[in-house]
Amino acid sequence: MNSPTSPPAEGALSDKQYEIARDLLIHIEGQATLAVMKSTLLLAAHALLGATYLQISSILKIFERPIVTWYEYLFVFAGILLLLALLFSLISIWPRLRAQPDTALLFYAGISQMGSASNFAEAFKKTSEVELGTLILANIYGKSTWLRRNFEVLRLPIIFSSIDTIMCVIAFANLKIHTIIVSP
Repeated sequence: MNSPTSPPAEGALSDKQYEIARDLLIHIEGQATLAVMKSTLLLAAHALLGATYLQISSILKIFERPIVTWYEYLFVFAGILLLLALLFSLISIWPRLRAQPDTALLFYAGISQMGSASNFAEAFKKTSEVELGTLILANIYGKSTWLRRNFEVLRLPIIFSSIDTIMCVIAFANLKIHTIIVSP
C-alpha cells in the first residue's frame, strides 16, 4: 500500500485499487466457502440417497435375480446415476493442493511448501509492492476460475440426483405393483 506522502511505484496498484482488490478477494473467499458448504451438503444428501437405494435394493432383492423388466433396468440405471452424483459431489469438495508459481506466495498450498514460517516471511518481505499487487490480482483470478469450475461441477450431482430420484420412484412403484400382482 502506498503512503499518503509518496506516489505509487511504477506499475503498483493505487490505494483505492488495493482496497477494491482486497474486498474482491474477501468476497471470492466467501463464495468459495459457500461452494464448499453446498458441496458438503450435497455429498451428505447423496450418501443418504445411496443408503436408501441399497436398502430398497435389499428389500426388493433386485440384484439377487436376473433383471428382465424395463423398470428393473430403470432402477439399476438410477443406481448408476446416484453413483455418478456421489462421485461429482466428491470431486467438487476435493481440495487443490498445488500452487501455481504466480500465486504461491498468497495461496495456502504454496505457503505450506515454503518449509518454514521464516522462509515465508522472508519471501513476503522481498516481494515488491508491484509484485504483491500482481499476486493479489492473480490470486483473485485463480480463485475465481476454481470457483466457477466448482459451481459447474456442482450442477452435475444436482441434475443426476434429481433424475435418479424420479427414476427410482417410477421403478419402485412398478416393482411394488408387479410384486403385488405376481405374488398373491
